Amino acid sequence: MAYILIFVIFIVALSFLLKKKEKKEIKKYGLGSPIELKLFKAFKRKKIDVIPQYKVKGYRIDLAYFPEGEDSEVKIAIECNGSIYHTLVKDKEWDKEKNKFLRKEEWRVVRFTGRQINKDPYKLVNKVIGIAQGQKRVKKFRKRQKKYHNTL
Repeated sequence: MAYILIFVIFIVALSFLLKKKEKKEIKKYGLGSPIELKLFKAFKRKKIDVIPQYKVKGYRIDLAYFPEGEDSEVKIAIECNGSIYHTLVKDKEWDKEKNKFLRKEEWRVVRFTGRQINKDPYKLVNKVIGIAQGQKRVKKFRKRQKKYHNTL
């Protein structure tokens, strides 16, 4: 019985220390939640720079990804939708409004749930990379098309 009690105390103490470390990292990187931290770390481990809490005219993007630097034509807004802040109707309306605004500003918006992030953040990083590559091809095509139409 004493061993079980010691084990439970150990697990509780370890859990407390891990949460404390997580909170420090969230603050250090300027993130908004544990799922943002998890996805942020996955990008970092793949040596891909993302900018946390990127501001765009009154809105904050959880993680902003510019494949070719901040002057890049391709801009991807990565939103981490935890169940706490994205289940109410008013929250979903806010997300729709934000998506609409960002798209007008030529951002590609990608939303991931907390469940997706906790299950396999590296899969999501690869998905974002694929989206960025697709966006680059679309931008190049549109430029060629515009150039062609200007010569007519």
